[in-house]
Amino acid sequence: MWIDVDLALRHEQVTKGESRLHLTARPPSTPAGVGQIVLEVRGQPVGDVDVQMCAADRLGVIEQVRVDEDCMRLGVGSLLVEAALSRGPGYRWSTTKVEQTVRARAFWASLRTEVPLRLGEPEYCGHMLDASSLDV
Repeated sequence: MWIDVDLALRHEQVTKGESRLHLTARPPSTPAGVGQIVLEVRGQPVGDVDVQMCAADRLGVIEQVRVDEDCMRLGVGSLLVEAALSRGPGYRWSTTKVEQTVRARAFWASLRTEVPLRLGEPEYCGHMLDASSLDV
């Protein structure tokens, strides 16, 4: 687990070790392969992001952001993207093709990040391409 946050108020009874919010980074199966960051609320996954990173070339590609319908427009997607970006400080970041739906365009337009992010033009290095062929 990467981040474990207990958001209970002081007067609420919470079982020891029962946090309300978990942000977990799942590493790729191969170096420079696709990993995942998952957000769980009360033990239930509410969103995740697939991310591919290469430490040697300092590149990162956000491949897919998924958020449960009930949790959309609550900042879950933005949190997941920020979590991905924080995994590679100083990296050049890009995304795979952005869906041309109203919802997807609104999400990416509303994203406020200090990290430059090239939308819809993924930049893969040889390590990432090699890892992708192994992950199949």
